[in-house]
Amino acid sequence: MHQSIRSLILTIVAGVVVFGLLVLPGRTAKESASGKVSNGERLYMSNCEACHMLGTNVIKPDKELVKSEKLVSKTVFQQYISKKHGVMPPFTQLANDEKSVKDLYKYVRTLKQQSWAYEMNEPKNPEVEMKEPQPEDGSQ
Repeated sequence: MHQSIRSLILTIVAGVVVFGLLVLPGRTAKESASGKVSNGERLYMSNCEACHMLGTNVIKPDKELVKSEKLVSKTVFQQYISKKHGVMPPFTQLANDEKSVKDLYKYVRTLKQQSWAYEMNEPKNPEVEMKEPQPEDGSQ
């Protein structure tokens, strides 16, 4: 790979990480509602979210995290995150901490199980009473 292409890729990755750290909200909706975040979610938000927002893959969109065969077991997941893959750095410290890898794996699996698609159900009563707009002062 040419040095200029490599530099471009690293610049893009750095930009995505900076964007994730500076622009994305620091508190999740779940945290705001309950006041608590699981250790797995905290690890995900601080290590993975910049490139894998909502279980996707910013760098390789066709390789979504939530569809990865690397989630087949905690052992496979642990082995995968311990090594460098393309522009993804190794997360050796996480992979070597049994509690962290267990919590992170558990949280990532919840992303895999979520369905972001929903059915568009027609309303039971499609007839909606239309009202004429009223003047702001209430007079007609």
